[in-house]
Amino acid sequence: MALLGPSDGDYTDRVAYSVAYYQSYMGVHGDPTGVYGPNTRKLLEAQTSGRDRDHGRGHGRGHR
Repeated sequence: MALLGPSDGDYTDRVAYSVAYYQSYMGVHGDPTGVYGPNTRKLLEAQTSGRDRDHGRGHGRGHR
């Protein structure tokens, strides 16, 4: 699922929904649902930087 839009710095309901979807799909725990907190950020940065390849294939094993 790709939600594309302009980068404007606004944390809209659409962004919060997308973060919540990512958290659920990847099994992120420790951050409130829809909040881009430290656990969500750590996993997302690991996926997009090429580190921690085990968590980047959508197996729902995410950061715990």
